Amino acid sequence: MMCMIPRFRLILFVVLLLPPLSIRAQSTDRNGDSLPTGALTRLGSLRLRHPGSDHCLAFSPDNKWLASGSEESIRIWNLTDGKEQFRLPVHREEGAHCLAFSHDGKWLAVGDGDHRLTVWQLSSRKPLLSTKLPNADYVQHFVFSPDDTTLSWLTTEGWVHRWQLKPKLKLKSKWRLKFERCRHIVSNAKGQLLVLSDLVSSLEVQNLDTGKRIAIRLPPRKNLFSARLIQRGQCVACTFELGTKLHFYDVAKSRWMKPPITKLPMRCRLSVSSDGNTLACWNKHSLKDHPRIWLWN
Repeated sequence: MMCMIPRFRLILFVVLLLPPLSIRAQSTDRNGDSLPTGALTRLGSLRLRHPGSDHCLAFSPDNKWLASGSEESIRIWNLTDGKEQFRLPVHREEGAHCLAFSHDGKWLAVGDGDHRLTVWQLSSRKPLLSTKLPNADYVQHFVFSPDDTTLSWLTTEGWVHRWQLKPKLKLKSKWRLKFERCRHIVSNAKGQLLVLSDLVSSLEVQNLDTGKRIAIRLPPRKNLFSARLIQRGQCVACTFELGTKLHFYDVAKSRWMKPPITKLPMRCRLSVSSDGNTLACWNKHSLKDHPRIWLWN
């Protein structure tokens, strides 16, 4: 019976069963990102999506780049279009715990799960230096001095270290102080270190160079989840355990700013740019293994 079908009809029937040529030849999604071999299209986007858990974020000084770290890799993103630029390896399965750009944008400091500090030179994508930390705890936050001559960090055990990087590019401990439940460390416009500590019912901002302390009373029945010093220590941004709002506290005027930003998922973490003027809010559980990132100026 098949042999009785005219040849041109058989060819037409086979052609109609094949997918369109444009689909078969497609190798990128609608954003121009490459598709896996054999894939026809992609629902959603890969941009600003870093799979994995235990992420950390850092902005470049010009706010054009965003670095994100996990147990899988460190990725550098273009904030203009959200496209991934390149990746840096992490030392072991625990991955990157914290990141920080130098003020000239040439270096990226990384603290990993092997209790190791690595400073990457981004132009060559090679480590400028790598050293074991003196204590067996992890780095929570890095901060470069305004002239990039020193690098300070805050550890999970509450130790604050300041090491010299220039002119000899050699790590040299200057001093260290111990605090409990420290949340964040920044450098103000004068190059002085400010530490934000969680005292359960309140927050405290301490200037390590002058010894000045400022207490911030938390709202009643609120359990703090994430807090960051922004605008060079002039303001505090924070989220709470069961809340969907982003709150701000004016340190100079000693008052909470109103109204807070709303419509955020619960348990959002915060990260701030090196100039203190751009804030990222992100939640690694928002889309299973693909976290979302919100940015504010």
